[in-house]
Amino acid sequence: MSHTSSQAKYGWLSLGLVVGLAVGSYLPHAPLHAVATDRHDNFAIATGAMDGEIEAIFFLDFTTGNLQAAVINPLRGNIGLTYSHNVQADLKVDLAKSPKFMMVTGQMQVRGPGGPSQYAQSVIYVAEASSGMVACYAMPFNRGVLNNSPGTAIPSEFKPVFVGPFRQAVIR
Repeated sequence: MSHTSSQAKYGWLSLGLVVGLAVGSYLPHAPLHAVATDRHDNFAIATGAMDGEIEAIFFLDFTTGNLQAAVINPLRGNIGLTYSHNVQADLKVDLAKSPKFMMVTGQMQVRGPGGPSQYAQSVIYVAEASSGMVACYAMPFNRGVLNNSPGTAIPSEFKPVFVGPFRQAVIR
């Protein structure tokens, strides 16, 4: 009887596996997109999607407040686009107080100001704990410009989408 019971268990397990695979093959497939953020001392790094399979790598230097990004041209294997912006004025940073920055990426469809402007799928959020301010930045992006970029990177600027407080009281 235990031999028959054991065969039944394996039979049901096999049937469940076959049914699961069959049902799974008919369901819509959603691609997995991973982003990463890390920091060390006075420096943060993050990744975010620009368009489809193309992503950017973002850098924030806490000492200078410089936010930068680089987008690799997948056709040539070189940096095709760069972005830069200094966040100190936006976030009302007092460098004498050793700024405490945080940086993450997010996804948002940013609309251009009534023109053919295109923006990347990702935005970058930068917050500063002492001032209690947060900013959201978008990047103008066009895959055709990236694909046709020359051997040197084409520079561009981050565009502030939102800058405002996330805390009511400022820490002094």
